[in-house]
Amino acid sequence: MKVLVLHCRYTEPGGEDLAVASEEQLLATRGHTVLSYRRSNAEIDPLPMVQKAVLPL
Repeated sequence: MKVLVLHCRYTEPGGEDLAVASEEQLLATRGHTVLSYRRSNAEIDPLPMVQKAVLPL
C-alpha cells in the first residue's frame, strides 16, 4: 500500500516530529511505500509585534 504522510514541523523539533518519523519507519519496514510531504512553521512570516499584542482581542 502507498501511504502519504503530511506533516508540518515546528520551529523547534519535538515529540510530534519523532512520532511521525517513527510511524514512517514502521510503515516502511512492514512493506508499505511511504511518501512524505513536509513543511515547516519557520516558513510562516512572523507577525509584527503590534499584531501579536492584539491577537487575543
